[in-house]
Amino acid sequence: MRGTVLQYDDNSGSGFVSGDDGIRYTFRRSDLQQLRPISAGMKVDFVPKDGTASEIYIIDASGAIASGNPAPQGGGYAPGFQGGYAVAAPAGASAYSGEDLGLWDYFKKAMAKSFNGEGRARRKEYWSFVLFTSLIFFVLGILMFTIAGGAIAAALNEAAYGYSYGYGGAGLGALIGALGIWWIVFLVVSLIFLPAGITVSIRRLHDLGMSGWLYLVVLLPYIGSLFLFVCALIPSQNQVNKYGPIPKPAPPVYGG
Repeated sequence: MRGTVLQYDDNSGSGFVSGDDGIRYTFRRSDLQQLRPISAGMKVDFVPKDGTASEIYIIDASGAIASGNPAPQGGGYAPGFQGGYAVAAPAGASAYSGEDLGLWDYFKKAMAKSFNGEGRARRKEYWSFVLFTSLIFFVLGILMFTIAGGAIAAALNEAAYGYSYGYGGAGLGALIGALGIWWIVFLVVSLIFLPAGITVSIRRLHDLGMSGWLYLVVLLPYIGSLFLFVCALIPSQNQVNKYGPIPKPAPPVYGG
C-alpha cells in the first residue's frame, strides 16, 4: 500500500503514516528499509498489518521506490542515520563532521577555539584538553615544591647556623623571589587556559543537547563540579541537534 508520512519523531524512533485507504498507521525506525532521511510529507510504500506499517520504502517523485542502501539487520550506522536506520535531519545539514584527531591535535583544537563556544565537542576533545592542561600544571607543581623545598631548607639553615644556601649558592631571599616568579607564571598559564576550558565545556554541553548556560552550575560548590564531570562522561548525541552535526567522522556504511 502507498501512503504519506504524517510525522516522525527521531527521539522516540516512531511515526505515523496515512495510508491511501484513509487509515493512520504507526511505524518504528526498524520498519524503514532504506538508509535515507525521512520526514513528514514523504510518500512511502508499506505493508499494513493490525494498524502498523512495516517494510516501509520511500517513494521518489516518479512514483518508483527511491534508491538507497538497505537498512542493516541488527544495527550498524551510516552517515545521517541513527541506530542503523534513517533519521530526520535539518535540510542541508550533514549528520557527521570532523576528523578522528589525536589527543594533541584535539588539545590544539580546543585552544584554537578559546573564545568560540559555538558547535559541539566530543568526549575525546574535552578529555584531551583536560589531559594536557593537567600535565602542564603537574610540571608547574613539581617546580613549586622544588623551589619551596629549597626556600625551607635555606630558612632552617639560616636559623641554625646564621647563614642560608640555595641552588647555586642563592640565599633565602633569592629563593623566595623565585617562588614569587613561579606564582606569576602559574597565574599567566591559568589565564591562558581559562577561556579554552570554559568554551570546551560549553561545547561539551552542546554535544549532549544542553544549553551552554548550564556551565554556570560550576559556581555551586561540589554539585556543579560533579555535574560537569558526569556530563563529560556521557557519549555524544548520535544525531544532528540544534548546535550542529555530530562532532565525529562518519562511521562506515554497512550493507551498501
